[in-house]
Amino acid sequence: MHGVINDSLVYRSEPVNCFASHFDLYLVLFAPLYIFGETYTLLIVQIVSVLLGSLGIYKLIGLYSDNKYISLCAAVTFLCYFGIYHALAYDYHSNVVASMLLPWFFYAFKKRRYGCSTFVMLMFVIAKENLSLLMAFICLGLLFDYKKDKKAVSVLLLYFVFSVFYFYIVTAVVMPALNDSENMRGFVRFKRWGNSFSEIIVSFLMHPQNIYTVLFNGQQKQEFWMCFLFSGGIFLFLKPNYLFMLIPVIAAKMLTDYSAMWGIFLHYNVEFAPIVIIAGFVVISKIKNEQYLLGIGLLEVVCTIFTLIYTTRFSHNWHNRKNTQIFSVKHYEQPRFDVNEAYLYMKKIPEDASVCASDIFVPHLCLRKNIYTYHDKKVYDTEWMLLLEPQKEVDLLLDKYNVENQSDELWLLKKK
Repeated sequence: MHGVINDSLVYRSEPVNCFASHFDLYLVLFAPLYIFGETYTLLIVQIVSVLLGSLGIYKLIGLYSDNKYISLCAAVTFLCYFGIYHALAYDYHSNVVASMLLPWFFYAFKKRRYGCSTFVMLMFVIAKENLSLLMAFICLGLLFDYKKDKKAVSVLLLYFVFSVFYFYIVTAVVMPALNDSENMRGFVRFKRWGNSFSEIIVSFLMHPQNIYTVLFNGQQKQEFWMCFLFSGGIFLFLKPNYLFMLIPVIAAKMLTDYSAMWGIFLHYNVEFAPIVIIAGFVVISKIKNEQYLLGIGLLEVVCTIFTLIYTTRFSHNWHNRKNTQIFSVKHYEQPRFDVNEAYLYMKKIPEDASVCASDIFVPHLCLRKNIYTYHDKKVYDTEWMLLLEPQKEVDLLLDKYNVENQSDELWLLKKK
């Protein structure tokens, strides 16, 4: 938003081109929203995208069933899906916004509006490098539904070729060229199984028993599958071409050594939501008896809501429970420091000054050109520091900084 390539120094000690970490073009498109001057603008973009995604679900299921209550059940189930809820509770990520385009892609393609579906497809793949591979599998999966329509098959094959080509160019050419491999977060997470996609595939063909280990070994993975099945995943056994679409998402989630991705929290389950919900209600819509139709639709809503409640209150795996429990008073409390005082400290920092701050304050100061996270930045030379740290930690900085304001462990420091 400042007209320069992001070097990721806000959260890294050494400069790394942001596109070498994730090839995310949405952040370029959204950069002009900087004019609103609010640090939470991207969160609003994300929430609005989810609401539009639910509208897409409603309209798409309306093409399969004349019963408007079924379309409404589908939209409610979508909004209550644990993968969406925990993504919103965690952070902004462009794959959340992009995933909300999938119902509209299915809708446009179902209506044979290929110009619209092409636009939505392009907007989807540019959000993050891995989404182009997901789109390739979605197109292959849809071939089964449209196999009798020659034009639709031709368009899907064209989308498939483009998606695979885009995925290869970005991951194999562009991202490695932007930075050395040591600074790339993507593929390094999967190196336990091989040093390339082909090596990983060969590894599992030679040792198929490892597939069980990858998919089911560990409490976090088993818990995910339980929540996945209860939130509509069970319908994928009746719509296996939609299960096929999810292969790259499941692989990226389970093959990694990063255990936080295995479970039910953060933003790593949002891509499941549109595909699982669409598949489930396409299957439900085929029921002829109106009472059974509505009954199973409502049952799916109830199961999804109970699964969501389980993930926010009863899961024993780690997550920020306070962030997800929006109906609890504790969600709106900050016991570590006086929030009003922290805002007063922020107002004292000039808008054009460089700042190093504790991670809890960085999002509130992030619109300035030079902003760094304390501890991630190793050399402390900024004009101001806003810290939530004990006295002994701050004492190490006082040879370079004066204390402007202080309250318990809340500190505002200015460079001498």
